Amino acid sequence: MEISPRIAALKQNMELGALRATEARWQEASRTGTPVIEPAGGNPSEVIVRFVWRGNANTRNVALLAPRTYSC
Repeated sequence: MEISPRIAALKQNMELGALRATEARWQEASRTGTPVIEPAGGNPSEVIVRFVWRGNANTRNVALLAPRTYSC
């Protein structure tokens, strides 16, 4: 499974202790909305779709309920 370039960069920043990078990503998601859609590798007909949810201490679970459609 391919990882999103944005998620890979966020993971690297978090490993380096750059916690502000996490907040910057949440601000970006708030500004641009979700899902976040990015190109997948070198294939122009595939994309990575990322759904994000920011919970709090009371959040127990999050579910995505949507029909899946395929086109050829």
